[in-house]
Amino acid sequence: MPHRGSICSAPRPLAAEPPPTGYNAGGGVAMTAPKVEGKINIMVKDELALGTYANFASIVHNFAEFIVDFGRIVPGREHVEVVSRIVMTPVHVKQLLRALGENVAIYERNFGEILDGPSPTPPPPPTM
Repeated sequence: MPHRGSICSAPRPLAAEPPPTGYNAGGGVAMTAPKVEGKINIMVKDELALGTYANFASIVHNFAEFIVDFGRIVPGREHVEVVSRIVMTPVHVKQLLRALGENVAIYERNFGEILDGPSPTPPPPPTM
């Protein structure tokens, strides 16, 4: 069975850390800290079940949020079609970074090191 990592804001933060005091999945402040549960049921709508292929990501941020645009870049074209835009808080981005690191380590332990892709070929020097 493949290992599945997830990042979510409810009912517990990633990596099984206890939620901070006053944490509320709805984004507000809770009167009491919620119970930490061991299992999260992830619901995927039928229209999302097949996923969306992306081979490009662009990340921008300000003090309050990160915006990650996922896209497809096709050889021979000069534009990237954005197929999904995800907006996240800095806290959730850091949790995602940790989850990706953990999942890459598990993948490499099971299947071997992931090699870096080829470097882009530099343009030829100008001719005179």
